[in-house]
Amino acid sequence: MNFTPSVSVIILNRGRPHLLPRVLTALRSQRYANFEVIVVGDRADVDEYGLPEPLARSFGYLHCPQANICRARNIGIAAARGEIVAFCDDDGVPEPDWLQELVIAFAAPSVAAAGGYVRGPDGVNFQWAGGGISSIGEEYGLPACGEAIRIFEADCGVRASVLGVNSAFRRSDLLEVGGFDESYRYYLDESDAVMRLVATGRSVAHVPRAQVHHHYAENDHRTRSRKPRDFYEIAASLAHFLRQHGPQTRVDESIAAFRARKMADVDRFIRLGVMTSRERRHLERRFDAGAAEGLARSPVTPLRDRGAPAGPLRPFTAWHGEAAPRVALVGGWSSASLLRGFARDLAEGGTETSLIRFSFGAAPLRVAFEDGVWIHGGGTWRLNWPGRRRGPIHRGGRSRMELRRVMQSRQFEVIVRPASRRFAYGPLDAIIVKSPTGIEDFAVEPVGPDNVALAARIAAELRQRLESGSVREAGAAPKAGLAARADRPAGG
Repeated sequence: MNFTPSVSVIILNRGRPHLLPRVLTALRSQRYANFEVIVVGDRADVDEYGLPEPLARSFGYLHCPQANICRARNIGIAAARGEIVAFCDDDGVPEPDWLQELVIAFAAPSVAAAGGYVRGPDGVNFQWAGGGISSIGEEYGLPACGEAIRIFEADCGVRASVLGVNSAFRRSDLLEVGGFDESYRYYLDESDAVMRLVATGRSVAHVPRAQVHHHYAENDHRTRSRKPRDFYEIAASLAHFLRQHGPQTRVDESIAAFRARKMADVDRFIRLGVMTSRERRHLERRFDAGAAEGLARSPVTPLRDRGAPAGPLRPFTAWHGEAAPRVALVGGWSSASLLRGFARDLAEGGTETSLIRFSFGAAPLRVAFEDGVWIHGGGTWRLNWPGRRRGPIHRGGRSRMELRRVMQSRQFEVIVRPASRRFAYGPLDAIIVKSPTGIEDFAVEPVGPDNVALAARIAAELRQRLESGSVREAGAAPKAGLAARADRPAGG
């Protein structure tokens, strides 16, 4: 890629310190080199997070005591040294090629904001796959455009939006409009910023291949299951948004319609037996109070015309490097636990690692990120797999389907799999690694002739660990990480 602007990745964290290590670990495996990481949190000092090495003090940290998402964003933007500021929430996990794909949109000089696609908690289905926002704050979908970047010019007639958990902005353009409006303490903050940018003639881009997994962690406004806790700030932000962007004759009508939709959601939770009528009345009162206060708010945009801080990007010292090896491990009958330990060892040593393991049954496909490893799993009996017959599929065939589904983003160089030909992926000869127990042998398969040497090194490491019994089981204490390939520069 010839276009490599400097990027400041800003992570916001409030009341959820346990989530920070996961998103930082995911950022260690970004394939894009020219970036820094800034965390804006509610702790007075970064040491209060108790982060493990090498994450501790590997990034810039700024304190924001107020419960105001836009103030936290502005604090990060003011300190950012990158040409682009990218946001990923603490309950998000970016794919390894996230930044690499996201920055491409800014090669077009008119683009001021870009949003990538967001996968939901199962790691498979999309929570957001491009959309727009109306002048009364209602979101709407847009026709699918495949994987091509789509740029919406200011005069195209579509109010394209982005989602905060996977968004980026050209810093200079954002500063021209004053940054984020701090009257939006929660909700509609990115939509307001985008609409103000578009009003200056700037464009918005949707980048389907820049993907983040979002897990809906609980906060002051909702539980993990998305059960509402408080509507005050949501109603206040909506009211402020309508005052700024909506038809003034429809403000009360739009607030009432939004309130009715929110109460309908509450009624569903009541029917499920997880909320009460008393809670509903409390939420109604909080909504009405928030809407009334929001109508009285004025815009607060403190960053107008602020220059960039002097100096180069602060290095993210925990970064593995853009040339980290990419390995997929495929589990068979008895090797799932053993490969889980090996995967964690690989990840700690700087290898971008995915573990794919399927069991008999109809469990849905799920993707998670744990201990630096992408874990794909589910059942072999897939009732809803597009274009496939209903019924069981051999685990080898099912694993191969999953490898192909994610190959474009993960770009595996080596696949470690059971030696059975039913698990074979490509045409190249694999290196067989015999199990000393005789239960299940492994094949280490290069993906392309350029990866034969890497496959030999992975096979040698696996053989050594099998023979010594040193591959740790899942949950065991870490061992020394595997070395990144010798013919590549080390990261961080």
